[in-house]
Amino acid sequence: FVGRPNVGKSTLFNRFVKSGKAIIHDLPGVTRDYKQAEAKIGNYQCTLIDTPGYESDDNTQGLSKGLSHLMREKMHLGMAQADIIVFVLDALSGVCPDDAELARILHQQSQKILLLVNKADRDSTQATLLDAYRLGFEDILPISAAHGNHVGDLIDYIDNYMIDHDNPVDSDDRYSQLMRCCVVGRPNVGKSSLINAMIGEDRVLTSNMAGTTRDSIAIYLRDDMGKIILNDTAGIRRKSRVEKSLEKMTVQESLYIVRFSDVCLCVLDADQFYHAKTIEKQDAQIIRYVVEEGRTIVILLNKWDKIPYKDRDILCNTICEQISYQFPRITGVPILTVSAHNNMGLEMIIPTMRQYWQLWCHHISTSALNKWLEEALINHTPPLIRGRRLKIRYVTQAKSRPPRFVLFTNNSKDFPQDYLRYLENHLRLYFDLSGIPLRLAIRQGNNPYHQ
Repeated sequence: FVGRPNVGKSTLFNRFVKSGKAIIHDLPGVTRDYKQAEAKIGNYQCTLIDTPGYESDDNTQGLSKGLSHLMREKMHLGMAQADIIVFVLDALSGVCPDDAELARILHQQSQKILLLVNKADRDSTQATLLDAYRLGFEDILPISAAHGNHVGDLIDYIDNYMIDHDNPVDSDDRYSQLMRCCVVGRPNVGKSSLINAMIGEDRVLTSNMAGTTRDSIAIYLRDDMGKIILNDTAGIRRKSRVEKSLEKMTVQESLYIVRFSDVCLCVLDADQFYHAKTIEKQDAQIIRYVVEEGRTIVILLNKWDKIPYKDRDILCNTICEQISYQFPRITGVPILTVSAHNNMGLEMIIPTMRQYWQLWCHHISTSALNKWLEEALINHTPPLIRGRRLKIRYVTQAKSRPPRFVLFTNNSKDFPQDYLRYLENHLRLYFDLSGIPLRLAIRQGNNPYHQ
């Protein structure tokens, strides 16, 4: 989907993807990078691409010319991957000079071009529909992305194109058993630069300006062990500093991506830590949110090339101690020193993600768990509660992703929290689950002799 800002490209994208993957806002320039998603249109599986709004240098609507130029580059990259380019016009504003300029660019493309006149659900928009024929495209459809009017005609058009080009549905689930990952952190810590360095191309829009990334961008990768979806997210500032409605939406989108990821790469600015000697409060808040959601976490200390060689070992130990102190429930979390600027340490990121993701997905048999429980009870006898000995009868793993264990006991109401923490730490060491968030639940069995 290509067109000027605010013509309805993201609305149409969300309608086909059947989710709010693209942020929709009245402010122009919200979509700054092209984003992809899978959708079934008619009888065929397609990859949809939502591109940034096209603006000429004379009409950047508040954006810097440098950023506007980068957005146009991303639009061209998105178009280069498409078989069909859907050019979207706004029927309410009519054909504008930027529309005519974009039409000239599209006439130079080799792909099939479909012109959509969006918001054409009023009688007053018929003039725009007639005016659209001046742009020189054969295939023109009126549509309303918000209300769904004539969306079926668009589906039929794409379906017929796929039939003519013999592109059948892949019967296999392309994204089964994949690893879903996201990169999170404060603004301007280098998240997008790290992703570009990892994949070896300028896929994600980067800039020195904080808050360049607004929409989450999904990148599809494959390694020796399977498929990976890597999501770049917008920077998360402190809640008290988030005032504008658009930034609230971008932060909510980032938190939503965390909840539905398997592994979270939390990026910290090593240079800032070097001068402050402590973890930023917002960094700690982001890590705490990831841990509370039960996601696997890998901490990346970016900009490590700026740290003097003589201070690196001391700084790394300091960071490890602070994280262990502030987050005792994820003791042993992997911490990698990397640099997007000179590709330092990037080769370790995906193998580390895979290693801890497998632990996060692992299921432990009930027999092995009860063998562990027997040893844990011998090492530290359960305490007395109101004169009665606490008894733990057995344990089982209820689910994984994250691992959740259920302890069956004779007193679930007054179970001591310090003894529960002992069991959690012992379980983590026994099965080598360091760095993995665990969940321990207490359940009390029914007493058959209770009247």
